[in-house]
Amino acid sequence: MKTKTKIDSLQEIIQQHAAQIAGLEKEREFYYQKLREVEMVCQEPEHEPLPHAQKILEILYTTEEGFAQPDQENDTYDLDNENINNDNGAGLIAGDDETY
Repeated sequence: MKTKTKIDSLQEIIQQHAAQIAGLEKEREFYYQKLREVEMVCQEPEHEPLPHAQKILEILYTTEEGFAQPDQENDTYDLDNENINNDNGAGLIAGDDETY
């Protein structure tokens, strides 16, 4: 009986984390699309020569030292080596400071 309760508890935690991950992925996609739209506006011929447009593009294309883009062909994430906080979900994934 104790094992069944523990399994049920862990499955509930997994479901909560899956829901949090889905929400974070949706939010990430939302903001990525906004940044993509800003990029497209800055690249329009009538905006390209403007200094602010150039500065925005510079900011968008800057990456952190040591940053490597994830494999574009593999859309799955390996969470085996990530730190997961089981308390309230804050700071769920260790590498959440990604630059896009």
